[in-house]
Amino acid sequence: MWRWWILAGLVVMALGVATMVVAVPSGGPDHCIERFYEEGRMVFNYNQVGEDFHQVFSSRFDVTIGEAVLLGLTVRNTQDHERRLGLGTGPSYTLVTTPDCRVVWLFPRNVLLSRGYKDVDPHEEIRFGGKWSLTDKWGELVSPGYYYVYKIVKVDEDPTDGSEFTHAELVGSQTVWVSEAHLRAARIRHPPTPAHPCISGDGPVYEAHVRQVMERRSDVLAEWRRQVANVLAADILDENRMSTGRRGIRVFTMLPLEERPEDSLLRGLPDCLDGVPVQIVVYPDIWRPPS
Repeated sequence: MWRWWILAGLVVMALGVATMVVAVPSGGPDHCIERFYEEGRMVFNYNQVGEDFHQVFSSRFDVTIGEAVLLGLTVRNTQDHERRLGLGTGPSYTLVTTPDCRVVWLFPRNVLLSRGYKDVDPHEEIRFGGKWSLTDKWGELVSPGYYYVYKIVKVDEDPTDGSEFTHAELVGSQTVWVSEAHLRAARIRHPPTPAHPCISGDGPVYEAHVRQVMERRSDVLAEWRRQVANVLAADILDENRMSTGRRGIRVFTMLPLEERPEDSLLRGLPDCLDGVPVQIVVYPDIWRPPS
C-alpha cells in the first residue's frame, strides 16, 4: 500500500503541483506598514483610511505571479447612489518589502500629480494596476523567498467635507512566495549591457580597486550622475539580471539607450573605467504620465 502513496507523490511532483512546506513569516504585511507610519518613511506621510471610508468604498487586492507580479487594487462604491472618490497627490504606488521590512522595490519614485476627484457610479469599480518585475530597486533579480507586496493609493478619507482634503492612504497588501520557477519565468525588458572583462581579479582586492577608481574619477562619475538615476559600485549582472559575482560600476538609468537622444552621454560610456567594467542597467518598469 505504501508504494501507492509514494507513486502518487511522485506523480504530483511531476505535474508541478507539489506543495512546499515553508514557514510563513510572522506578523504579516501590517507590521511593516505600521512601522513605516511610525517612522514617517517612504510615501506614508499621513494615515491609513478609517472605517468610515470602507462603509462607502470597499476594496479588494489581487496579486498574480507570472512573468512579473501583477497587482490590482479594486475600489468599489458600495452605495446605491453616486459618490465622489477624492484622489490625492501622487499616483498609486507599488511597494515591496522583505518580512523584516527592508524596502526592495518602490515604484514610481518621485512623481507628483495634481489631486482631483472621480465621481463613481452606484456599485461601480475602479481598478488601480501595478507591476513588480521581480527585481530590487537597483535592477537585480531578487532571491527566492517571501515578500510583502503593497498597492497604495492616496485618497481623501472624507470627500463629503467640502473643499478640505483629508489625506489618507488606502493600502492593499499580501504576502507572496517567489520561487526559483518564478524567477526563471521572469521576462524583463532591456537586459543589462554586456560587461567587458577589463582586468582580472576578485574578492576584497577587486572591491577595493573599484572603490579606489570611483574615488579617483569622482568628477567623471558626477557628470554621469547628472544624466542618469545613479552610479554605484555593484555586482555585474548577466542577461537575466542575476549577479555574476564580479564587481564593477553600475550605471542605473530610467530610460533605455534607444530612447535617449543621439548625443546622450550614456551612448558613449566606456566599457571600462581604469580597468573596472562599466555596465548600464535600466530600471525595468518605466512610469510615464498619462497623455
